[in-house]
Amino acid sequence: MAGVRLKSFMFDEDGGRARNFYVWDDEEKARAFFTEEIIDKVTGIYGAPPKIEYLDIVGLVDNSGT
Repeated sequence: MAGVRLKSFMFDEDGGRARNFYVWDDEEKARAFFTEEIIDKVTGIYGAPPKIEYLDIVGLVDNSGT
């Protein structure tokens, strides 16, 4: 996954819905990854098409080094 810095795998409390969060080097790389082929693959895995949103990160805290 060229350009991805961070990915978080999450599920709702009941485990019924996946919510994954990606941090990319830039939006262009993110949009290049989410092709129709990838969307079809994810739809096949989860049984529903993904909802893809692109957001600007205004701040990110990483305390993993402490």
